[in-house]
Amino acid sequence: MTRFAVLFHSRTVSLFLLLLALSSVFLFGNDRHTFYRPGHHSYISLESLAIARNLSPHHNFLMFKRQPLTERGKPYYILYNRFPIGGYALIKLAILPFAESLSAQIHVARILMLLFFCAAAVLAYLSLCRLTPQPLIALTATLLAFSSYYSLYYNDLIYPHVTMAFLFGTLLVFHGMVLFVQDGRFLQLLVKVCVALLLGWPVYALLLPYMVGGVVRAIKETPKSSRHSSIWTLCRCYVILGGVSLLFGCVILTVNFTNEYHTLYRHVGLTSLPSFASMRRRLGADQRFNARYAHNLAWQPFLEEQFRRLGQMSFPYVVLETIGLLKDDGTPQGDGPWFVIIGIAMSGACGIGLARGRSRMLLTPPGGLRFLLVAADAP
Repeated sequence: MTRFAVLFHSRTVSLFLLLLALSSVFLFGNDRHTFYRPGHHSYISLESLAIARNLSPHHNFLMFKRQPLTERGKPYYILYNRFPIGGYALIKLAILPFAESLSAQIHVARILMLLFFCAAAVLAYLSLCRLTPQPLIALTATLLAFSSYYSLYYNDLIYPHVTMAFLFGTLLVFHGMVLFVQDGRFLQLLVKVCVALLLGWPVYALLLPYMVGGVVRAIKETPKSSRHSSIWTLCRCYVILGGVSLLFGCVILTVNFTNEYHTLYRHVGLTSLPSFASMRRRLGADQRFNARYAHNLAWQPFLEEQFRRLGQMSFPYVVLETIGLLKDDGTPQGDGPWFVIIGIAMSGACGIGLARGRSRMLLTPPGGLRFLLVAADAP
């Protein structure tokens, strides 16, 4: 292999090319037309910016959108207190020096979202570099994934539960899982899980199948002769991970509920808290909410919508634009079943190709069962 080929396939050069590509996000996405888009993009961004601006010790760091007055002139809160405070606190810190300029606050908050978007791409690349021996493949996969319509639409949305929680937090935990499996670094995984939970709840969607799959595989692959003595050794990492993540999430919810209760509803029960009502809606216990969104929540339209979205996110945005599959407002059409099937087939083929070579890349700790059994017998 020539010296140029070796240089091109090095991780350092691939990382440099990734950072160079990500710099275009700031160069070409930094104008008003990419922010004031049709739909809910601007509305949600300004709403989240208002929540961040309202964070202060005067209100016990309660997250609220507005504070109007009643007919008697008494202020009350329009709350948004059901998520972790981490993302809004970071936005607050970023906009503090620009308290007198709303346009500057919007600009700085957008840059913060883009920074988390780029950090998520770097984490994805670093994880893939450990799962494939070819840095060029990791670079290509990262660029394709982060060039989809949804990535480029939401990357500057000032909404911590999209860029920070769904993207950065999830990939942060995924990177922690890879390091744990390959190097046995369990403490860094716990820290990354706690950091991600401070930004939002979507991390649990990744943790649950990982822990269940890890426990099932550990039990399945344990020799029957040593199953009773080694079962705790094999499963303890997953049990500790689940316990810490659940406890940390409960602490965050308790702080939010306590703050909301003492600020607003000292003389009513827990069920009257807005955050509790939001939890009931998300668990399907609010019949009025279920009736209002009955069509969207029905299995057939729900699965059809998710199927269509999978197809849309499987193509880079520039491909959709080139072949004319964009509507007038810039959103993808993707109504044809062939479009969805081709996109899912492409993504599925890439995933299967990677999984065939790394079938145990996320469930078996380093060295497999031998590593755990030797550790169990060590003094």
